Amino acid sequence: NRLPLQKPQLVTGGESFSRFLQDHCPVVTETYYPTVWCWESRGQTLLRPFITSKPPVQYRNELIKTADGGQISLDWFDNDNSTCYMDASTRPTILLLPGLTGTSKESYILHMIHLSEELGYRCVVFNNRGVAGENLLVSKFK
Repeated sequence: NRLPLQKPQLVTGGESFSRFLQDHCPVVTETYYPTVWCWESRGQTLLRPFITSKPPVQYRNELIKTADGGQISLDWFDNDNSTCYMDASTRPTILLLPGLTGTSKESYILHMIHLSEELGYRCVVFNNRGVAGENLLVSKFK
């Protein structure tokens, strides 16, 4: 049983923030129309890996040992070819945090890196422990 389409209800902590969002992000007040051929959320989740592109990205991996014996994996996209910020010391850095089981190889992360490359930024992706091909070295985090 489908519910009729409705405009989303915008709930914010204050009137000024609500006004800011309406003025600068009008999409938050528009009616959402799901994809016709995949209107149900579980279908979107199942189909996404098969229909998304993955732009190529070359990472530099950094492993950081932690005090509890574990390790954290950071994948760096340095953007050494940046024409906006040729001096690496002034190049803005974006920290990307994939979802709980996501990694630096997810299509949405790769697309964000591609967009940041066009802006001249560098990116670092924080891979959660035990994902992205790294072993989970400790059973309990302190």
